[in-house]
Amino acid sequence: MTNDLPEPLYIDPELGIPIFDEPETTPMERWAPPCPLGHPQRPVSAHAYRDKLQGCLQLRVDKRPGVEGVCSVVVQESSDIVLVRVILCCPEGDADDESELWDCPTRVWLDDPLDGRTVIDVESGLRLPTYESKWS
Repeated sequence: MTNDLPEPLYIDPELGIPIFDEPETTPMERWAPPCPLGHPQRPVSAHAYRDKLQGCLQLRVDKRPGVEGVCSVVVQESSDIVLVRVILCCPEGDADDESELWDCPTRVWLDDPLDGRTVIDVESGLRLPTYESKWS
């Protein structure tokens, strides 16, 4: 699979992620919203996606069971790509502990059906592959 993505306008120096357009908000406000509960957070790369239902995008992320939860999924849609960033709530001081990671789904509703658009994880800058269940 080639990674023929559009060139970003720039790489945000604070977040280290590619910016593909000029949104109304700053990159930090758009791509790193604070946790509504005030918990510490860490961004993670999604590793795959599924077009679960019409307009519902399922992303696959690795997280520590019983410790972390998805705090927010930030989405930016255009006619040909969907940019996603997943942010986990995590305990203080445990952000770098990668023991016992589980592959977990999280869902986000899109403004429009996916309809063949490319899904890009902004944390890694990579095009996401379609998730193939081990059980189906």
